[in-house]
Parts: sequence; structure tokens; C-alpha cells
Amino acid sequence: MKSSKMKITALALTAAFTFTGCGEALYELTPEEEMAVVSYASHVVAKFNTYQKDGAIFVRQDVLDGEEEEKAPPADTQQTMPDTEETEQTAQSGEQNSDPADQSTEGEESTVSIKDALGLNGIAAQYGGSSLCKTYDQSDSFVVDAEVGRQLLVLDVKLTNETGEDIDVDILQKKPSFEAVVNKEQTVKAQMTILPNDLATYQGSIPAGESLDTVIIFQIPEEVESVSDLELGITIDGSRYTANL
Repeated sequence: MKSSKMKITALALTAAFTFTGCGEALYELTPEEEMAVVSYASHVVAKFNTYQKDGAIFVRQDVLDGEEEEKAPPADTQQTMPDTEETEQTAQSGEQNSDPADQSTEGEESTVSIKDALGLNGIAAQYGGSSLCKTYDQSDSFVVDAEVGRQLLVLDVKLTNETGEDIDVDILQKKPSFEAVVNKEQTVKAQMTILPNDLATYQGSIPAGESLDTVIIFQIPEEVESVSDLELGITIDGSRYTANL
């Protein structure tokens, strides 16, 4: 195979030198040599012809005469290019038909009562005010001390059974998280405690018509002398609520 390629190349070079002219008579190719040259030349042209895959195509006479043909966009582009005006109309129609209720409201806050935020049924939750202290003792066994340089902000919340039957309350399984915005200056998260009356972890039964005092405890800098403005945030299942105090 290699020998055949060398012979073809040699014939092609011989023909090239012959056609350029050196004052000698033109070399007459035999039919076999002529076929070899034509075959080699066709393979070279096919190798570098990027339109080989298109096969035979019609070429107008004015192109053959050297006149430049106006270039048209490829057929596949014409078929797939969407109409701009139609696309805009479709987009506008989609906007008009969209239902506002389907739009995401993630991140928005609602102002509700503590009862509604916690999803309490038959139980009223009444905010009873706040106080500052260094130590909160619910009993001799349950005491919470503030860290060095900080003090406790205690929020009182009274839970009242408004029905005629005992109600089992399980706020722990709701996994609520509380945060307070104090004097519109700083935001603090509630401290986790083991207090039996911690609102975030309360589990128990409240008899019919009776009440239970619960607390939410925060730690704030001891430099804060008083709380003139307080906002309570409650987050449950990714939804955040601002509680009415």
C-alpha cells in the first residue's frame, strides 16, 4: 500500500513539472497514469472540502461567472428561529394568565397572635410582660443564670384552657424557635432551657378552665437598663410570624 502511494505521488510530481514547462515537449500520460493522477487529486480535494457531506448541489451561472451570491441563512436556522413578535405575545399572555396565588411568598412575615402562630386549639396564649434579671428560678431544682456580662430577658406567656375539657398540649413537637428584637437595636434568639414551664419545650395537660404560666428566656447585654420596645418572632416549619404582644 505504501509503495502504491509513493508511485502515485511520483506521477503527480512528474505531471506538475511537465506542465510548468522547461522548454521540453509535454509528457504524454498513459491512461493508467492519468487515472492515478485524477484519483489522487480527487482524494485531496475531498479531504479539504468542508461541503463534501452536502453532495452535489446546484450552482447558478452568475456564481460561476464570479458574481457574488447573496448569502441566505442556513435552512435549519430559518426553521428553528422563533418569531420575535409571537414570542413576546406568548410571554405577555403567560404573565396575564399567571395566578398571584401561585407565586411564592417565601420570606414574607405575618403578624398574628401567639396562639395562632403556635397552632393552639382551645388554648389562649396571653403575653404578660417582660422582666430583666440575672437569675431566673422556677423552683429550687430549675434555675437559669445569665452568663458573665449578660442578663436574662424573661417573657411571661399565660396559657389558658378555654374549653370544658382537659387538653393535652405538646409544643415541643412543633419545634418552634423564638427571637426577640430589643429596643429596635439588636436581635437575640431564645435560650434553650430544661425548665418545665419553658414555652418552647412545654409538654403537658392543662385542665378545663385552668391556666399555666410559661416563659421565654433570652440573654441580652447587661448594659441594657430597660426594654421600651420589644418584638417577638416565632418560626415554625420555615414560616416566620411576628407575634402581637
